[in-house]
Amino acid sequence: MAYTKDDLARNLSSKTDFSQAASKAFINILMDDIVEQLTAGNEITIPQLGKFETKLQKGRSGIVPGSSPAKQYTTQDKMVPTFKFSRSLKQSVAKGK
Repeated sequence: MAYTKDDLARNLSSKTDFSQAASKAFINILMDDIVEQLTAGNEITIPQLGKFETKLQKGRSGIVPGSSPAKQYTTQDKMVPTFKFSRSLKQSVAKGK
């Protein structure tokens, strides 16, 4: 089962004095800020979780399979978001904690 933003807000609310609505608003602000920083080309490092960053994905060209006559396509270079897990997160997941 997936852990959703609503589940996260409910859990945050139960562990703090925030209401569920305030918790959800906090999560939305946090996510918007992460997107804004990545769009600006900045890295975001969160200790014990990992690092968000952007990388250039090179465009490529190829042939559409099964097309007759062969149709060629080309994609453009673009920036894509990436996430690198921290060592402590990997170790915690491996241990089941």
